[in-house]
Amino acid sequence: MYYFETGESIITRMAETVTQWLFPMATYCLCCGKYINGSRSYCICDHCIQRITWGNVEINLDEEAKHLGRPSAMDSARACMKYGLYERRLIFDLKYDGLTYVSRAIANIMHDRIITDMHAAEQLSSADFIIPVPVHKEKEKQRGFNQAEKMSHHLARRLHRRHLPDALVRQKQTAAQRSITGQERYANMEGAFLVNPKEAGRVAGKNIILIDDVYTSGATAHACASALKGAGAKEVHFMGLATGNDFADGFFGLEKVRINS
Repeated sequence: MYYFETGESIITRMAETVTQWLFPMATYCLCCGKYINGSRSYCICDHCIQRITWGNVEINLDEEAKHLGRPSAMDSARACMKYGLYERRLIFDLKYDGLTYVSRAIANIMHDRIITDMHAAEQLSSADFIIPVPVHKEKEKQRGFNQAEKMSHHLARRLHRRHLPDALVRQKQTAAQRSITGQERYANMEGAFLVNPKEAGRVAGKNIILIDDVYTSGATAHACASALKGAGAKEVHFMGLATGNDFADGFFGLEKVRINS
């Protein structure tokens, strides 16, 4: 079995076992669909887990800001793995195939990523709220859910933090980011988000963990952080599952993931 060395309590592991029993998702690998037993970490088979590029990944926001010629609104940005073929399968299963139970496995990966990195644990231990990156109401209606909200719900439970799923509102339905440059992505996201007036008072002066599935150019995360800082948030730290950002560092593959057969 492959997993990050988390030092979790027996009670936490028992609770996770009960959850798996009540809401089983460990029958098939979340990446390839191969039959597995309940001992596989994150419900990923050995073949796939060895092909994921794991890491305690941090985006160098200072270098990214220099490259873009604009300051970042975030105080830190992190991910758990490199965005590639196997990593993409996890995200697509959740985001496009509607397998919402995958969000629980992703939250478990994020949780272990945070608590196994001393710097991340120190920075994020003071977080008051966990907030998902919102999708536009039309897209959420079409998809049926917001994948970031599903992930952040489970992560908030694991980290014992307050979850504010409605703190941010996506007020502008932006064009697809895939085919445009980094600078164009930032322009595309400008003014796309605002803080829900009902939650503005709770956000002011607080430290926030912002959650999404992927960090690419950082334009979406930056726009969300700008809105939160504009409402008085003290710090905004981004956490995503995967990244392909040019300023990301800390990938290590499988060698630092403990193996327990």
